[in-house]
Amino acid sequence: MIVGRWRELEVLDQLVCAEGVGVVIRGDDGIGKSALAREFVGRLEGTSEVSHVVATRAAQAIPFGALAPLLPELPDEPVSGLQLLNIALAAARSRAGARRLVMSVDDVGLLDSASATMVEHVVRSGDAVLVATQASRFPMPPWITGLEQMGLMRSTELAPLDRPAIDELASAVIGGAVDGPTLDELWRLCEGNPLIAHEIIATALQSGNLVERHGVWQITAPFTASNRLGDFLDARLVGLGPAERAVLETAAVGGVLSLALLESVGGIEAVEALETDRLIEVSSDQLRVVARVARPLLSDRIVQSMAVTSRRRIARQIASWTTTAGARRRGDALQVTSWQLDGGVEVQPDVAVSAATQALNDFDPQLARRLCEAALGAGAGVEAQLTLGQSLLALGDVEAADGVLQEAQRHAGDDRNRARAATARCEVLVMGRRDIESAIEVVTAAANTISDTDWLDEVHAALARLALAVGSPDRALRVGVDIAARRTASPRAAAVGHMLCASAHVMMGRFADAESEATRGLAISDTGASLPPDARHRLMLALMESLAYAGRLDEATRIAEAGYHEAEGSGNRTALGVWQAARGFVASWTGDIAASRDLYEQSIRTLARRDPLGLLSRIRARAALTAAQSGDLDAVQTHLADVDHEYVENRARTEVASMRAYAWSLALTGETEAAARATLKAALTAIDHGHTTIAAVALHDGVRFGHPDVVVRELDDLLPGFDGALLPICARQATALAEQDGVVLDMVASDFDSIGANLISAEAATQAADVHRHHGDDRAAFRSQNRAQALLTRCPGANTPAIVQRHRLLTVREDQIARLAPHKSNREIAALLAISVRTVESHVAAAYHKLGVRSRSELAAVFDPDT
Repeated sequence: MIVGRWRELEVLDQLVCAEGVGVVIRGDDGIGKSALAREFVGRLEGTSEVSHVVATRAAQAIPFGALAPLLPELPDEPVSGLQLLNIALAAARSRAGARRLVMSVDDVGLLDSASATMVEHVVRSGDAVLVATQASRFPMPPWITGLEQMGLMRSTELAPLDRPAIDELASAVIGGAVDGPTLDELWRLCEGNPLIAHEIIATALQSGNLVERHGVWQITAPFTASNRLGDFLDARLVGLGPAERAVLETAAVGGVLSLALLESVGGIEAVEALETDRLIEVSSDQLRVVARVARPLLSDRIVQSMAVTSRRRIARQIASWTTTAGARRRGDALQVTSWQLDGGVEVQPDVAVSAATQALNDFDPQLARRLCEAALGAGAGVEAQLTLGQSLLALGDVEAADGVLQEAQRHAGDDRNRARAATARCEVLVMGRRDIESAIEVVTAAANTISDTDWLDEVHAALARLALAVGSPDRALRVGVDIAARRTASPRAAAVGHMLCASAHVMMGRFADAESEATRGLAISDTGASLPPDARHRLMLALMESLAYAGRLDEATRIAEAGYHEAEGSGNRTALGVWQAARGFVASWTGDIAASRDLYEQSIRTLARRDPLGLLSRIRARAALTAAQSGDLDAVQTHLADVDHEYVENRARTEVASMRAYAWSLALTGETEAAARATLKAALTAIDHGHTTIAAVALHDGVRFGHPDVVVRELDDLLPGFDGALLPICARQATALAEQDGVVLDMVASDFDSIGANLISAEAATQAADVHRHHGDDRAAFRSQNRAQALLTRCPGANTPAIVQRHRLLTVREDQIARLAPHKSNREIAALLAISVRTVESHVAAAYHKLGVRSRSELAAVFDPDT
């Protein structure tokens, strides 16, 4: 199966067919050299005589062993090597006849000398063109080099497949859509090697570890190597010397290691040989040079083949070497402690807890759990219990996490640990058990036992976050104001207070206040103050949303891009997924529906493996909404099927987003009035949960569906609470459409256009055109529709109910001529379009009549809505 190789096929076609030279395709084992060569020469079989040759080590000792299948029946009497060569040449020329002879040789470096001599001769003589493959780790045969020097051969290096090609390959092999986490893991293991990708997919299918759910395939157990793939990996290790083997085993056990360490194990020559054979990869890691085994599967294979005692010995040696060399870099403590654990060395409790915290921050909860358990075994206390509880929650073991954290609460001897235990239990109860009431009880009880104001602020902030989650932004606002305004508040507490205030203001439609609070919180963050891990991102998100809802979409876009790049640089996958969704949110407001869909899909893939903030369901619901705005009903249903409406922290926003997506799906099927009523229900749900901003947006959906009468009263009731430009324009659109005022709708479209809301501007202009047409003003209708069409060019992927059926007053030819008429005479148009002057006159007259104009200048005004 050939995927992702069309560029390479074009290169081969240019070399062999256009330039008439042979080519050697080089690359790593399993990269697809042979498949590419077979695909290419297969395309030549209709116009050329193609001879296929596979060189092997077994046939290498036999003269003409590789070419034996191509030789004619030999005479009974003995023949010399030269005679056999002439016979082979004559047979090849006879087969080709008048057609070009193309010889395809797989593993050309394994040709026996006689076969190589013949192939070289037919290429030199011009009787044949050679298409060959050769593994990059082996030197080029001298005779091929000679042909290259003569200009008769070229070599091309075949790179690994890129990520989209591997995704395409997976879908083709599996026979359906594949979910993001499965594709991520496949990419991690194969790194663009199609043979490895194909084999591990086939093994997973055979074992039943790949299953289809809601039309999407996903892995349910780790990918494993098949026997064939195991043999392929083992073949790479044949012939290694003791020093090379020692280096490779050390790298396999240690992961990414200092190059100096590996050189101390086996010597520089051994490391160089392994790098030349592409068994290890060397790269620069900031101020040092590091190396790792070239492929994760190969590394796993090496470790599995080692004795347990050997693995433990090597782990101890790596830990000792790194400690002696000076473990001063971020991550060194985690690595050293992990190696000590693997090597059976007793760990220091405080170091192990610190390492576990880092492992948890690096999204490796399994390692964090091991380190915490080792720390507890070595005498660690509450710190280890707290981190262990968080690790268990990340692993999905809610009951065990709650039990460990309750134990930590009982043993917490100071305010710091009381606060940490309470907030951690709160997370378990909300994220794991979905028990909001018990979480509030835990936080309230803990607040009564804590006297230190800073830690009391932490507990109150946790309670305020719960208030936001259950739809009480006013309560969260009061807590945030109290924290931020207290003179003795630490920078950390003050920043959290501003964050709570900003989030509450966004929910309540007070965007100027939200911007102010978010800006003040970010100013504290910029001083380098130690904040909770997600505080800065929450502040930036609140700022972005306040700007977007205020109609300052350019500024919101800049904040979204800045947040994304910060998350990308930090390596925090949760933050990255959040900001991918944030970019999708802004893109949907600007009308770039194609980009919005892609960004939401990226976010879903990023968060599918680990979603500690409980955002995935809400993002799936938003993805469904954006899919509906592109007219893709199947995608809407697929996303909604995967939404978990019981995820408490984001239940309200998730539920409203799902209800909006359902309403849009109704509108897609033409049930626009039912869709508008569904948006009203969504808005009332949002209001019940304190989300007045989202309620207004949901109500505006009803306007976009063309039924303002269903929602206009509720939208007018909400309007006084909002500031900024965007939502007031939405309310004006509702009123103008309800009153069938085309002039005001044109103004609304212009206002939306001025803030960059291209899609809803195009929809308002389309509605204005319909109103003008209903009133018999075809000229105004055409101008409005012309504006809508111009705006839609900025809205890739958009296909909303307001624009799917666009009225056309003019025929295609009338439209073409009418656009030229203000700038050219009838005779010039006739010459340009190769039609008669009379035909031009007829079409211009028809355009005048349909548009209600009497001159070319008035016609120009119709096509330029701004004149």
